[in-house]
Amino acid sequence: MTKINFRKGQWEEFFSYAYCCRFPFKPKLIQEENCVLNGKNPEMADGFDYTTILTKEKYKRAKIALECSFEEYGAPLITLTNECGVYKKYHEVVLWEKGINVWQLFEIDGKMQIKKLAAMPFEVESKKKHTLFVEIMEKGLKIKALGHELYLRVDSLPEEMYIGLTACENINRFYSVTIEKER
Repeated sequence: MTKINFRKGQWEEFFSYAYCCRFPFKPKLIQEENCVLNGKNPEMADGFDYTTILTKEKYKRAKIALECSFEEYGAPLITLTNECGVYKKYHEVVLWEKGINVWQLFEIDGKMQIKKLAAMPFEVESKKKHTLFVEIMEKGLKIKALGHELYLRVDSLPEEMYIGLTACENINRFYSVTIEKER
């Protein structure tokens, strides 16, 4: 099990920047004393950077615990993809004010397709630390946050994948992430 704190010099060796093909910008995270966050970007429709970091290692099965917070309308998420650099095919597990959403995104004939796989509605307070848990299982995801739990069969998960953290739609802060590799 590896716990990574997002203090300066404590996370960079585990992650690389990656960029979603949907956006032309390549933003970096902003380092604060005990966390990292995305920045503002007036050229984006929502006014904020869409910033992703991916693990340098691929995983088949893993348990992930992301300690994060977001400002109103923010959406910290765990990204799962088998592509690095610029990614075009991926899954998102999103924590936001109205609960959790799970999305599958992929490209067909140069156009992005977005498919909502699940929604678990409940209230999530902004500007407060929360932990989002995701367990990558064979053909599925087990997701937990604030006492709510969901198991979702996902046949489209790749056999091996990078685990990513994405900040978007407002300011999002990442404080730590724990990744336990399943044997």
